[in-house]
Amino acid sequence: MFSFMTDRAIFTPRRSIQGALNSATQFQSRMHEVFKELIYDKVIIWIDDLLGHASTLESWFANLEMVLNLAAKFNIRFNVEKCEFFATEVKYCGRIFSTKGVSHDPSRVSALLDIPPPTTARDLQQFLMAAQWMSRSIPEFNSRVYPLQLIFEKAMKGQPSRRKSIARQVKLSSVGWNDTHARAFAQLKQAIAHHVQLAYPNKDMIQCLFTDANEFNTSAVVTQIPVADLSKTTAQQMHEPLVFCGHKFSAPELNWSIVEKEGYAVVDAMNMLDYLLMNDRPFILSVDHKNLTQIFSPSSVSKPVAQKLQRWALEIQKFNYEIQYIKGEDNVWSDLMTRWGASPSTDIVEVRTLSTRSASGIPVEYRVRPLQRAEVIWPAVEEISSLQKKHFTPHLQTNGDGLYVTKAGKVKIPFEARDVTIWLCIIAHAGGNTGHLGYQAASQKLSQ
Repeated sequence: MFSFMTDRAIFTPRRSIQGALNSATQFQSRMHEVFKELIYDKVIIWIDDLLGHASTLESWFANLEMVLNLAAKFNIRFNVEKCEFFATEVKYCGRIFSTKGVSHDPSRVSALLDIPPPTTARDLQQFLMAAQWMSRSIPEFNSRVYPLQLIFEKAMKGQPSRRKSIARQVKLSSVGWNDTHARAFAQLKQAIAHHVQLAYPNKDMIQCLFTDANEFNTSAVVTQIPVADLSKTTAQQMHEPLVFCGHKFSAPELNWSIVEKEGYAVVDAMNMLDYLLMNDRPFILSVDHKNLTQIFSPSSVSKPVAQKLQRWALEIQKFNYEIQYIKGEDNVWSDLMTRWGASPSTDIVEVRTLSTRSASGIPVEYRVRPLQRAEVIWPAVEEISSLQKKHFTPHLQTNGDGLYVTKAGKVKIPFEARDVTIWLCIIAHAGGNTGHLGYQAASQKLSQ
């Protein structure tokens, strides 16, 4: 690795070369090897920044002794001028860790707040990427950032790439930047300024998952409450926020029904935050859509009409949780979000509408269900039987209708009976009540 050839010999450095592409990755891996017995439990390492932590002074000294012993063993030296001991509040990887919880570095927050309104797509892209880094501490971040994401996507549509040099040439004023976007930009900066301080996960407390979905996004928050608060109402419980998250619906997902969007909000949040929810003690899942309490119940998974809901219901059975229904009129979600600085409403800058037409108003010749026409003649058992006798030998296995079948019991259609074969394909594709099936679904139905 890093070897280079000269006219005299091949030279291989014994240390990682500063500035090489994977030097940081190699250094991180070596540090994990050195301190592997202390990682996460007593020490957190990010490249050359080492953060040791303990709950008591005695254990802190014990951890420090182990770190120094390992450093001496592998000939690692620390710069004492850069070391800080007995700290109850530290700045680490852009965040402030204290006895109260985790918050963001005020200097980084101030730098974001000082960013002027964007004039090019590059300016907006840079701001969105920086704001995304704080999304886990901002309630309903996806709803707040959604108008800005829309205008950015509009600005970059049709561009050869999303490189900085290309985005810098696109003026936002040319793609419809207006007061609504300026207001969304200001509101997002205000949310950054009032970001929520997150608590440390506590295994002796009960974790709670709240989810919500609107037309364009999902939102979720994981909190924890004392065991004694279980008998209280949600509004009376002392919820400590652990993390916020969300999801922006893609173009196909925007056409989902309300129950699908609400269901996906639950599944997506569980999968994204499994590191907080995978505990011995069951967590509480709160939903405001009553159908979800049956679909996602860990004790009784009913068969939903939509198969994706059934798959989601089975997927989350790996979690240990209890589900409860909260009435929408109780407005628990808004109450919780208001505690942590969420605004009561969000501007909507895009409305998608769907127009529908009933089949009764469409001429018969233009309807998409040709099998419902009166002139359609379905293949009869007698017709198939006569075709089989014409093209097959009489020594094949038969079923109860006297039709020749395979060993698996499937009816055999002669290759020469092209019309019957085509009709069966049409039936498999469009004969059900769920519309036209895709290629794989139609093939599976035909094989049955």
